[in-house]
Amino acid sequence: MTGWLIIRTDYRKEHYVAQQIRNAGFDAWVPVQIITARPQIARRITAKAQLQTIKEIPVLPRRLFAAVPVSLQAELEGVRHLVAIERNAALEAISVPFNQIHAFRVEIDRENTAA
Repeated sequence: MTGWLIIRTDYRKEHYVAQQIRNAGFDAWVPVQIITARPQIARRITAKAQLQTIKEIPVLPRRLFAAVPVSLQAELEGVRHLVAIERNAALEAISVPFNQIHAFRVEIDRENTAA
């Protein structure tokens, strides 16, 4: 395995596709930004103003990363809401090295813990 593949999904189906890839026995990661939100009514002074929800918003909409060997890419064809594997001009799957994914994960985690 040379790295992580970039997977393109349907709109707002990143987590679903990632779970299906994990169920197939591969590692998958959706980079998300964690934010806290409050209901619209919270602008007024009410008990609901104290309510906050935590939302995970994908950093790269409709994209996720999966650690799938090149020889086993065909196993992903049956995953629902998976649109395509990102490919270069020579129609080869784009692979991101492990160290770059690790650095990206560290940076995303640092941003989420700071918030």
